[in-house]
Amino acid sequence: MQCLQLTRGEPPKTTVDVVLSGDFHNGFGYVTIDGTKYTSAQTLTVAKGTSVTVYCGSLLLQQNSIITLNGTTVAQGTSDAAAEYTFAVTDSCSIVLSKTSQTAVFSADITMPA
Repeated sequence: MQCLQLTRGEPPKTTVDVVLSGDFHNGFGYVTIDGTKYTSAQTLTVAKGTSVTVYCGSLLLQQNSIITLNGTTVAQGTSDAAAEYTFAVTDSCSIVLSKTSQTAVFSADITMPA
């Protein structure tokens, strides 16, 4: 005879929120989720494991574009290419894009629990 163990409480979450905020630009500062490009602040509910790509660049100084995850640099632009970082969402996260006003260099800070 087999015993089943019952647990009470909520079932595990299968969706998480991705909060987008800050400064966006169609060509230099945006987020792509499941093939859809987002260029404005909003909150999206996605399935855990969804692929998110953050893109940060600049017209002239791409090497100054930086993307951080929980305070650690995970991508930096070069003189030839913008910064781009792709990750799978494992928990609710926030992505804050920022732009330096003088040079229009975009950077991003991603915060997601480990």
